[in-house]
Formats: sequence, C-alpha cells, structure tokens
Amino acid sequence: IGGWRAIGAPVEFPERAPAVIVYSSGSTGETKGVVESHYNYIITGEAFPHWLGLKPHDRLYTCLPLSHINAQAYSVMGTVALGATLILGSKFQRGKNFWLKIINSGATEVNMLGNMLENLCHQPRSFMESQHQVKVIANGQAIEDPQFHLQCEKRFQTRIIISYGSSENAFGFVMPLGAGQYQSNCVGQRKTHPRLPSASFQARLVREDGVLINETNRVGELLLKNPFEFAYWRAEALTKEKTKDGWYHTGDLFMFDRDGYAIFVSRKD
Repeated sequence: IGGWRAIGAPVEFPERAPAVIVYSSGSTGETKGVVESHYNYIITGEAFPHWLGLKPHDRLYTCLPLSHINAQAYSVMGTVALGATLILGSKFQRGKNFWLKIINSGATEVNMLGNMLENLCHQPRSFMESQHQVKVIANGQAIEDPQFHLQCEKRFQTRIIISYGSSENAFGFVMPLGAGQYQSNCVGQRKTHPRLPSASFQARLVREDGVLINETNRVGELLLKNPFEFAYWRAEALTKEKTKDGWYHTGDLFMFDRDGYAIFVSRKD
C-alpha cells in the first residue's frame, strides 16, 4: 500500500495524509470525528495478526459496523496485510444463530466488543458451539469476572484474547498469546508492531496534577505515545488538549501490576 500507477505514471500519496474520518461511539460525550492517516491503517493492519498469531490461511470474521475502526483497521486491514480471507458477517442479533454462521463461513478468528460474549452465553447451549474452527476470539472489552472468562473459553472451545484500544489510538494493550493469567479487568501489555522498535510504543500513568506514577497498583490516567497519530475533525483546540506534549490523554483510569499488566479501572471523563 504505497501508491498506484495510472497511464504509466506513478502516483504516490504521503503515508501521513488523511485516509478516513471515523466517528467515535460518543460513549464519553459528544460524538467526534477522528481523522486517521493511511499510515495508521497500515501499521495497525500489520500488527493485528501478529497480536493474535494469525497466518495467511486464517479466515477473519467480523459482524461489527464497517463505519467504526475495529472492523476497518483490525479485521479489514489485518486481512489485507496478512493476505488472508475476510468474512463480513450479518448482524449479531444478540448471538442468535451465531455459531451456525461461523461454521458455515469456516471462520478461524472472530472480533467482538461490548456485551457480545454475555449475549452468546444467554443463548441455549448447542453442539455447534464446539464444532467450529475458531481458534481465537479478539475481545475489545475488559472482562470483570475472570471465572466468566474461563467459562466462556471452556464452553466455546476457543481462546479469548482481551485488548484495549480506541479510535484515537489502536495501539493500547493486548493479552500476550502465552499469558496464563486471568484477573479482573486485565487488558494485557503494550501493543507493539512486528517490525517497528518496541520502544516506540509507550504507556504511562499520571496523577490528577500530571505527575508521573511509577508505583505498581496505583491508579492514574493512561497516556499513550506511539506512531499512531490522529486529529479531531474541525476541533483543533480539543486535539491539542488531548495530545499535550506528544502524549494522547485517553481519559481512562488504569493501574499496572508488578508484572506490567494493565488493569482498567474506570473512565475519567
């Protein structure tokens, strides 16, 4: 993804040029237009399969809205970068006939958000829950009850990997593939990129007065700094406020345990 050729002449676009405007969910206030660059989508698409251990033979399934960043940057761009197969599913409908759709499509990976897992658990048990080929569910939502996490994996016979990200920055946290721990609201460790320096992806916590928190198990606002950059559409003041000193101020409260795992606490705003 770097350019295309027309009438024999190369046409190049700057990687940092705007590609799309994605509207946030508005869960913390007024819906905002987030301007994403081509580069954002390229590096996210390259990194997403790396986080989940996906290969070109995998079949990525999403029934999430294509108007939001999860389906666009993770499922679509992840498929393009990997050279895999993308399956665009029909509406989730609280999990009705979900596993039948999964079996018929041959999906090996599924993206979920919000209370989709809970909805699936409320569906009547079916033999199809264990007849699918899904090896991993990417769940972009912290799970409060570790036992519920384990029960879902056992019932649906697949691995559930928790992650954290947003329209403003897709590189938040993800549970490592080999992680064996399940604790309340844990979303893993820093998301990195398979070919970019891991030191380029930073996360820190600060107090209300902006002072850096170095202790474990201390709550503070999460700040992210990495190659993923954004701007709010026609909201220059808000963009500057949320990206002070080159750090994205997420408005989310976290703490880190002694092993460096991020624990979601609540929203600040």
